[in-house]
Amino acid sequence: MAADGARRPAAAVIARVTTGVVLGCFGFWELTDPAQWTGFVPGAVAAAAPPVSLVLAHGWVLFVLAAAALIDFAVGIVSWIAVAVMAEVVIGLFVTSGLTDTLVRDVGLLALALVWALEARPAGATVRPPRRGRSAVP
Repeated sequence: MAADGARRPAAAVIARVTTGVVLGCFGFWELTDPAQWTGFVPGAVAAAAPPVSLVLAHGWVLFVLAAAALIDFAVGIVSWIAVAVMAEVVIGLFVTSGLTDTLVRDVGLLALALVWALEARPAGATVRPPRRGRSAVP
């Protein structure tokens, strides 16, 4: 249930919480052991900045997105940022490693984030069913 008492669709809540947990785990791991993740930084990007710095920045982005997801903050914006970040991860993995089991896993996480974004509505927002029997035009 949202902060204002409005109910959210179960799919949106499940997708939000699970996406938040996954992003939080990966963000934590990137922040605590960035050297382990530098192999996933595409070469062209790694040439522009130190890979460890890029992984640390990415870890903070993931961690902040996870926190926002788990506390149900600004879901309309945060969910689409999560989709963009997961798309970046999928593209980066494809460029660096090709079709791998890790890529397939992250495509699934991208799909989960997309479900969250498509189902997310701001707290208190309702969807009105169309009125029957009356025309809007007199």
